[in-house]
Amino acid sequence: STSVWGGEGEGAEVVMEEGDMRRVIQKSDFAKMKVIGQFNLGFIIAKLNEDLFIIDQHATDEKFNFERLQRTTVIHSQALFQPLPVRVSPAQFLTILDHISVFRANGFDFCGPAIDELEKGDTGGTAGGGGGEKHHAGDGKEGGEEDLEEDG
Repeated sequence: STSVWGGEGEGAEVVMEEGDMRRVIQKSDFAKMKVIGQFNLGFIIAKLNEDLFIIDQHATDEKFNFERLQRTTVIHSQALFQPLPVRVSPAQFLTILDHISVFRANGFDFCGPAIDELEKGDTGGTAGGGGGEKHHAGDGKEGGEEDLEEDG
């Protein structure tokens, strides 16, 4: 589709195709930008080819710091004296298995027969152990819940 705006001067129009309104920018593009200036003590005006960008300095700084902390922060957890039992649905259980490294990186750990199988590499070909049948899903517990114990 085409958008038309009134331009400067009588009868002037600016015509832009819809494709002109869509831009995808990669992180590597920032290094190629030419800084034109700053305004309002928090925004950078930059140019990349024929496109003009307004960049929020504070949001950019927060994003940079968040990504740096994500890469470098190691969370040290303290194991519980007695693991805390946690009931999860079969779908939640499979999510835990699929993302166990993320949980551990954020200070959480789990134990139980299914986690032990995962540690040994005996998962039946999938992280969920072939649909959860090895992991006691639907073993008479209400709603087919799994019993896991949270270590941290």
